[in-house]
Amino acid sequence: MKTILASKIIDDLKTLFDGETETFGLTEAQIQQWTSISKISRKEFFNALAEYLAHGFEKRELSFDFCDVVINALAAHAGVDYYDQIFWQIYLAFDRGEYLMPSEPEGTDPSEKYTRPRLAEILKALPD
Repeated sequence: MKTILASKIIDDLKTLFDGETETFGLTEAQIQQWTSISKISRKEFFNALAEYLAHGFEKRELSFDFCDVVINALAAHAGVDYYDQIFWQIYLAFDRGEYLMPSEPEGTDPSEKYTRPRLAEILKALPD
């Protein structure tokens, strides 16, 4: 998926995100449309969009809340076929940043403590 197209899809997703909602109205029809426009398989699309979210969060261009909501909405459409994909690794990294372990001191940001380092590992391991 080309960066320009991914950026357009992210812009479309931002129109669905109100900053507070844990889920939003991402439809199967939208996913099919974006996959068709991207001219890649559904799995490639999910992996590419997850990577784009991870890079955006890593560069501090996309907020944790936005990325987390989007990856959760995508996961609801993904199914078990994606468990062995980069999509699932990125999903789990964002999932880990949703809550603080009871043993952590008050004020610790779980997205910074857990998600950001895990995403750095995942992205570093990807081919250029």
